[in-house]
Amino acid sequence: MEMKDGEITRLNVDGKEIPASEFDQYNELAEELQRSTPPIPYRRCHLSRACLPCHPCLR
Repeated sequence: MEMKDGEITRLNVDGKEIPASEFDQYNELAEELQRSTPPIPYRRCHLSRACLPCHPCLR
């Protein structure tokens, strides 16, 4: 699941890509994932853009 501004932008369930028109059928699953998954840490790096956890400036 990918989200932007609190909204689902991409959803994959059991290897199947779910079309945006069907996201509402997975609200319960999405809410459970949000509750059980810690947020990904982001911070600004020397390149002035958000870094992913794998970026060298977070190591």
